[in-house]
Amino acid sequence: MSTQYNGVIDIRFAYQNNRTLATKTYHQGNSRISSNIMANGDLPYYFLISTGGGFVEGERYLQTVQLDTKAHAILTTQTPNYIYKCEHGHVTKQTNELTVKKDAFLEYYIDETIPYKDAQFAQSTTVNMEKGAKLILTDGLTRGWSPDDQPFQFGQVSQKVTIKYDHELVYNDFFNC
Repeated sequence: MSTQYNGVIDIRFAYQNNRTLATKTYHQGNSRISSNIMANGDLPYYFLISTGGGFVEGERYLQTVQLDTKAHAILTTQTPNYIYKCEHGHVTKQTNELTVKKDAFLEYYIDETIPYKDAQFAQSTTVNMEKGAKLILTDGLTRGWSPDDQPFQFGQVSQKVTIKYDHELVYNDFFNC
C-alpha cells in the first residue's frame, strides 16, 4: 500500500457496444468498491466504501474517477464521512479527482461529512469536464457528536469544489469554517 494514502479508489468507465462498462476498479487500503448494483439495468452503479467506520486524525484518502466518451455511471458513498476528533491538530484529507470526457454523464452522490468535536478535515473535489459532458454532484455537511450536545464543535472543516468545463473554470466553491 502507498504510504501517501490510507485509502485509494481508482474507477474508470468506457462506453462499448452501446453500454457503459467499468474498465478499472482499483482499491487499496481502507477503501473499497462495491460490486456493480444491478438496480438500473445496464447502467453501472457502485458504492465507494470506507472500511474504517470513519476517518481518523491525519488520514489521507484519494478517489479518482474517469468516464470516457459517452459513458454514463452512478457512484455514491456507502455512508457519511465521519471525522473523529483530531487531538494533535493533524488534518484528515479527502481528495476527489473526477474526469468526465466528451458526452459522458457522471452522477456522483457524496454523502455528507459529519465532523465530531475537535475534528480537522479538508476535502478537495476537482472536476474536469469535456464539451458535452454532464454532471450531478452532491455534497453536504452536518454536525457530529459532542459530549455536551452542542452543535458544530469541530476544529476546522474545509470543502472545495472546482469544476472546469472545456478547460474553462465554471464553478469554484470553497467552504471553510
